[in-house]
Amino acid sequence: MGAVSMTVFSARLRAILEQKAAARGLWLSPRLAALPLPMLRYDDPFLPFGKAIISATRDLACAYVFDLAAYMALGAPGVVALERTIHYANAGGDVLTVLHGPLASAGYLTACGETAFAVDGVTVSDPALVDVYAAQHEAGVFVVGVPEWAGSRLTVVGERAWLTVVAKAMQANILLGGDEAVSASRGEDFAQAARARLLEMGDA
Repeated sequence: MGAVSMTVFSARLRAILEQKAAARGLWLSPRLAALPLPMLRYDDPFLPFGKAIISATRDLACAYVFDLAAYMALGAPGVVALERTIHYANAGGDVLTVLHGPLASAGYLTACGETAFAVDGVTVSDPALVDVYAAQHEAGVFVVGVPEWAGSRLTVVGERAWLTVVAKAMQANILLGGDEAVSASRGEDFAQAARARLLEMGDA
């Protein structure tokens, strides 16, 4: 279920923030060389990896950001894993899903809609693209790499990353755990290790 066909991004975020203990999320950027060893038994490991992480952290996370380039590194199987992992995250209706490109043109609009990846939000590289994607994702269009941009944005400073949502009636920051969280362990306990790291995270 994509968000915008039901309610706007900011309204869903407000409801999710009321359910969760803190404004935290995870950035999923899987790489074969860094996957937990139990995942290497799978021919296409990105889907079971993503599902395990989401299952272990869904009650804590407000959002999951999916790195398009990381999934595309596997070719077609990676794209299928991305679509299915997003669908799995969306199934509970209790988190927001964001596709991180950052997208550099309007050509991805259909791919990010209800009939394809069905994400709640996207990252873009140019503020000029905000209006194009906002018709579909409202305040869930995050500009990357433009420090002076005052609207919704994805900020990365060293190893810290966070989403800032700017809407008419609200502003919120969601701190994102990245590799330090999702790759905290390469053993059987990898999903619980990610959960523990998410619990330890401070504020954005």
